Amino acid sequence: MPHPRQHVSDIAAILKIRGVSRVVVSPGSRNAPLIDAFFRTFGAADCSSVVDERSAAFFALGFARRTRRPVVLLCSSGSAVLNYGPALAEARYQRIPLIAVTADRPSSWIDQQDNQTLRQEGVFANYVTRSWALPASMVSDDDLWFAQRVANEAYNASMGPVMGPVHINVPLEEPLYLPLPDPSDHLRLMEEIPVPRDGELPPRILSEWREASSILIVHGQDFAPSPAGPALAKIAQDPRVAVIAENIANVDDGEIIGNPELLLARVRPPEAPDLLIYSGGHVVSKKLKGYLRKATIRHGWRLGLDREIIDTYQRTTSLVSCPAEELYQALAALIPADAGNYAEQWREAQREARARREALLPSLPFSDLTAIGMTTEALPSGSVLELGNSAVIRYAQFYDAKSGVECHSNRGVSGIDGSLSAAVGSASASGKLTLCILGDLSFVYDSNALWNRDLPRGLRVAVVNNRGGGIFGLIGAPLDALPHRALIEAHHPVRIDKLAEAFGLAYFRADDAASLASALPAFLALSSGPALLEIATSAEVSRETYRKISGN
Repeated sequence: MPHPRQHVSDIAAILKIRGVSRVVVSPGSRNAPLIDAFFRTFGAADCSSVVDERSAAFFALGFARRTRRPVVLLCSSGSAVLNYGPALAEARYQRIPLIAVTADRPSSWIDQQDNQTLRQEGVFANYVTRSWALPASMVSDDDLWFAQRVANEAYNASMGPVMGPVHINVPLEEPLYLPLPDPSDHLRLMEEIPVPRDGELPPRILSEWREASSILIVHGQDFAPSPAGPALAKIAQDPRVAVIAENIANVDDGEIIGNPELLLARVRPPEAPDLLIYSGGHVVSKKLKGYLRKATIRHGWRLGLDREIIDTYQRTTSLVSCPAEELYQALAALIPADAGNYAEQWREAQREARARREALLPSLPFSDLTAIGMTTEALPSGSVLELGNSAVIRYAQFYDAKSGVECHSNRGVSGIDGSLSAAVGSASASGKLTLCILGDLSFVYDSNALWNRDLPRGLRVAVVNNRGGGIFGLIGAPLDALPHRALIEAHHPVRIDKLAEAFGLAYFRADDAASLASALPAFLALSSGPALLEIATSAEVSRETYRKISGN
């Protein structure tokens, strides 16, 4: 567990290392820990004292305008903070880099008539390019990771690509005048490295790439086909480079590791890489996230044109600002002559995991897992697979993505509230056979998606009906011991067949492997209009089946 005020020391240290050279302080009591940390880090010569916060902010503006480097502002809580407003607004429109670090009272005391207390979080929303609010105390390593990330993000955001002011609000608890810890031994520095379009690669990128003997690329959710797909296929020829891309990444290549959840559940993975590269959107696999967050990795790159630091695996050391496909294309030309066999280690692990899956599947009973496997396997090339959230998309990760089949899901925030509606829109836009697989709770929640006068003829909806809330058994919720289990699982009395009838969909049903195998061909081949297939399963059997294949 970190020191409760480790973040105060670390923010000062990170901003100093990143390039801040001047701190403008307005005296106060609530900001005493901040003043202490920045004074110790920057020294008296680089700290200016200006009592009037309004004037202090304009002083900082003038200094930053001349140097074109960020200047830090420190003030106490309450109305002192508001006095920064005019200068921050001016800095916004002059594009001048300022970093306002404002002390605050703990959130529990806001609006409680406590001294020098007002609503400071987001107070400059209209005038700064970014703002953050930190916890009042560091109680976990994740808190410290967040604080260090914020310090890096604040510096990066103030510097561009368009310069401007940013705001970090720092609640501080009493007692205020206590010794601060030294900065952490391992400060997380996340430098933004722009890559010129059609230009030479930066020296740091080249050196880290060439020095790495093992490289792991994780490409997350992407459009179909992934713009990065061809370049990833090329870079996967480098024997040092293993590429992981789940089905929702829409990277269609035999050298890609497509089942990280299955692999990490069934076999021992290779050693952690020297260099981790992460691009694209979200990743489903919880085991992959856990593996990488615990791994010792020398360098971590986040690729893309993100507006903020994305550090999903808590291993980012560089933010490489360019489209991922462009960097992969350039790096694919730099394959060394003697490159080892790191990629083959991952591919062998995937082959072993798939072999163990194939040996296990015949012994598994009919369940959510086996039903989803049968259903996705029946999809023809050229069709579209839309996966619902919660359990459905997790089950799908244990199977291989079908070549020629697009795969999509609402993984931005992973809610169940619009999976079917999004699938209807996707099918309308593509005109392709589109299979949407949902759990029954997701389907009932979003069944008004079928209240549409122009439902596409190619829409197919498969509802895996285990009577609601099966996901909670998969993620370790102790349901059997809870007296309020029914409130969590959200069982429902809805007749799926009646909903299909109400919206005019052809209806099919399966409740075992034989009936599902019989129904799928007619369900998918139907030409008269949209159709719904209800697949009845047991939540208890499905939960046990998941445990067998996942090792949980």
